[in-house]
Amino acid sequence: MGNPDCVERMKGWMGSRWVKVGSLLVGLGETPLVGLLGLGETPPVGLLGLGETPPVGLLGLGETPRVGQVVSFHEAALGFLTSAVDYALKKLPLKEPLIKHTQFVDVRQRTESGIEDVLYFVERFPHLLPYHGPEEHDKLGEEFLNYQTISITSLQDKTEMGSFWAEMATRTHKVTGAKEFERLAAVAKLVQVLPHSSADAERVFSLVGLNKTKTRNSLAMDGTLSSIMATKMAGLEPCFRWEPPTEVTKASKKATGQYNLAHRS
Repeated sequence: MGNPDCVERMKGWMGSRWVKVGSLLVGLGETPLVGLLGLGETPPVGLLGLGETPPVGLLGLGETPRVGQVVSFHEAALGFLTSAVDYALKKLPLKEPLIKHTQFVDVRQRTESGIEDVLYFVERFPHLLPYHGPEEHDKLGEEFLNYQTISITSLQDKTEMGSFWAEMATRTHKVTGAKEFERLAAVAKLVQVLPHSSADAERVFSLVGLNKTKTRNSLAMDGTLSSIMATKMAGLEPCFRWEPPTEVTKASKKATGQYNLAHRS
């Protein structure tokens, strides 16, 4: 291993496999154990932030490390990545029922899903999906059966779920003109807007803190602050360059005049 060519090959091999879950799962099974390599639960801190191709001399091994040093380095790196994957498998909600029941939204998995997947969301979000009772369930079942059996090759090519279900929601019956997937499309739409994390909510809280400061503490949430938040969350950046539509300007001036007249002292 003192040969520089061997060292470079070793570096390239590790770089091509760095931080790739697939490489860790080969020979380790679906749930790799933290202590699999006997490295303990706390891999060397120096392995963090090594980048895609960790330098051979990073741990002070020199340009031509000994065979034992290279093996130890490789085992430590693999141990850390194995620990990371094991941690992710334990912490991620992979067995959450909600995730399991969302597969019907993917047209490629429609035949592997069942009406129970759709009804799961109807029962979990009764106020948003008012399809209750045997009659509504039967209609949902009919729509789902049509969804599983209808020829939708042209729509199936759309990999973006939003576009696919937008078109499904507008499909009408050739004879009656009624929407074919009115209920099913509504359920699919709800599934697609479910937040994956609380990140968006945290951003809103941050925006509130940035706008309602100590020097602007009189901003009311149901008034000016709400309007500022709505403008910023709509992506109209920078807000001072936003030009409201003429109709909005006229309506605002009229409302201001009426308010001033009503509150004259």
